[in-house]
Amino acid sequence: MNWSGRSRELSWSISDRTSRDKRTPGAAGRTRPDEQLARALSRVLGPLPSTVLATVVAAWAGGPDGRLGALATTVGLFAGAAVLALALVRLVGGPGSVTRRRAVPWVLAAELVALGVGAVLGVPDEVVRAFAAYFATGLVALAGARRNVSAHGLLAGTLVGLLLGWFPGVGAAGVVVLGALVWARVRLGQHTVSQAVVGAAVGVLLGFLATLGSGG
Repeated sequence: MNWSGRSRELSWSISDRTSRDKRTPGAAGRTRPDEQLARALSRVLGPLPSTVLATVVAAWAGGPDGRLGALATTVGLFAGAAVLALALVRLVGGPGSVTRRRAVPWVLAAELVALGVGAVLGVPDEVVRAFAAYFATGLVALAGARRNVSAHGLLAGTLVGLLLGWFPGVGAAGVVVLGALVWARVRLGQHTVSQAVVGAAVGVLLGFLATLGSGG
């Protein structure tokens, strides 16, 4: 079976349904427990869930004043923009069209619009910082597509980097979870060890740098 093309496609939906993961042969087509765990981790820590969680973290780091309002505004704007962009990509391209090269430019453009609206509404500075980190991550994901650098690792790593900067205790636990995600992507045959590790490491770096000098 030829996986050279499909293995480079990235699902940007919560269900990760368009991903063409390699399966380990098993008796009567049964999925092994470790593969089930790897698939679950890839879904829960997929690009869209990681991005949505990052908006929650950024809004929460903005401080107690108006925290709930900031959460609602931030998640509504940025998550809504991402979902709308992905829906448009699928509408224009049809099933199976939500790949890294097609989705990222749409998502970045939608998030720029969301940032502009957020600036008018007065979202916290931490949200702007998180946006800058994820915008840079999106550009790295596009640049690294040819070498199949893990976008799952990039986006989840950025979330962990933000946590390390604003909530170090939670961030330390996040590093462990990120390691499990790296294992999952390698286990499913989506990436080599180096592709998964590089994606995660670059994501952590970008996320952490975005927190430097903030009041979170």
